[in-house]
Amino acid sequence: MQPTNNDKYIDRPFNIRPLCFWAFLVGMTVVVVSWGYRADIPWVIAVYFVLLLVGFYGLSRLKSKDAVLTFLGKNRLFFCVSMILCLTVAFSFAFTITSQTGQRSFAGLDTLSGTVERYRVFGDGGGNIVLSNARFGDTRLNGQVIVYVNTETHDWVNFDTFDRIQLITQIRIASTSNFNLNNGISYTANIRDPSTIERIGQTYTVRSVVLRHTRDFFLTHMGERNGELIYSMVFGDRSALDGEIRQDFVLGGLAHVLAVSGLHVGLVIGLLMMILSLFKISRKKQVFIIGATLLIYCYLCGFGYPVMRASIMFMTFLIMRVFLRSYDLLSSLALSAIIILILFPTSLFTVSFQLSFGCMVGIALFYRPIRNYISQYCKINWLTDGIAIYICAHIICLPLMLLYFPYFPFIGGFITNLFLLPVIILLFQISIVALVTWITFPMLYLASFVLTVVLDATTWIVSLPLSYIPTPAGGGDVFILYMLGIILFSRFIFAPQKIKYTAGGILIATYFISVLLLT
Repeated sequence: MQPTNNDKYIDRPFNIRPLCFWAFLVGMTVVVVSWGYRADIPWVIAVYFVLLLVGFYGLSRLKSKDAVLTFLGKNRLFFCVSMILCLTVAFSFAFTITSQTGQRSFAGLDTLSGTVERYRVFGDGGGNIVLSNARFGDTRLNGQVIVYVNTETHDWVNFDTFDRIQLITQIRIASTSNFNLNNGISYTANIRDPSTIERIGQTYTVRSVVLRHTRDFFLTHMGERNGELIYSMVFGDRSALDGEIRQDFVLGGLAHVLAVSGLHVGLVIGLLMMILSLFKISRKKQVFIIGATLLIYCYLCGFGYPVMRASIMFMTFLIMRVFLRSYDLLSSLALSAIIILILFPTSLFTVSFQLSFGCMVGIALFYRPIRNYISQYCKINWLTDGIAIYICAHIICLPLMLLYFPYFPFIGGFITNLFLLPVIILLFQISIVALVTWITFPMLYLASFVLTVVLDATTWIVSLPLSYIPTPAGGGDVFILYMLGIILFSRFIFAPQKIKYTAGGILIATYFISVLLLT
């Protein structure tokens, strides 16, 4: 029996409320343990437990039984299943930490060899190299090795992605930091003389051959600068990307274009669904075809955590919409988050995970009322949608951007995302079609010209006054106050408007005051 608009308890196959309830409990536990251990600040733990008690007290004050059932759901089986799933996240987190600390240690100098997965050259010289399929002497290493190159020269790269290299160095077990855990880094090494890096051949796997030919295809038809940019956008490999372009995209609020995540996966799915619909393929068959395509795309992107998270999230949406015929954005988002955290528990602490889910939560909570309000003054649909989505995404992501990034794209980010991002999306789709069909490649010459205009426009926008502003350095430990305040403003909190709006305003104001005081 399918739920109707008159259903009191919103009992869909994956009800958001019990799932979020238990996700909140487990998530708060993980955050408290992690932050309390790393920061060694006892009051952090105290603050979170106080917030937890406040949440239970608020739940107990719901006067009607209907309100309690509407929040928690009346399906006891699903309530128990959601609890088990969330507890599984905690066990998966503990197992991941334990397995990382159980790596074998090595001592002394020896030959380190491996395949270059990616590399990066810093602006002041030096950089790092990430090696996969690595060996230290005669021992095969589990996981990847990151080699830090300590030098002031910029011309130390005499290799390319998927080349086999070797060098003489020492390695040590990587610390259990979020960066290492979420990038598969098991060992680290340092080298001061990059001239000792020796290229010993190329890797000929399916992935390396496909990506090598794809890169040559883009470079041939779009030139070196534009070809490298399109290749980076499609597969997320920014190794050879020009540093100035990367900086302009970061300052201009377009950094998400260079990392394969929800935007790219959504474009691939949208383009594929449009093509499959032209051939009259049913929606159920489309789900299997899209799933296989996403698996191939994840393989070509090296099974990076961001692309896998986005693929799981979108596949969850599609499956619930097509097979369960009961689609709810918040429920789908909560379920996909639980699945991702079971598979990759430490991704909870990555910037990409927090920003991607933060954007989606903001859209789910506030898109409808914000769009309705803007439509009263703007009658252009695409402009109304763009402004509403931009505002919704930044409502949740604002404290995260203040916490993680030294600059916040202010006026420039609004302009680039509203006017340049749609052009970049179109260029991305043209590039994908040209790559797959090899028929429309003449369109790449036109796309290259348009991309040059986009790059010049981005550089000009970044140079404008107030295009980006420096962010304060404080407020990281209290950003949860902002999140709780924003959630109180949503329509999913069952409380009198006067009470919840007042409480939400106080929490948000407290956050901003704390940011200014702790800077």
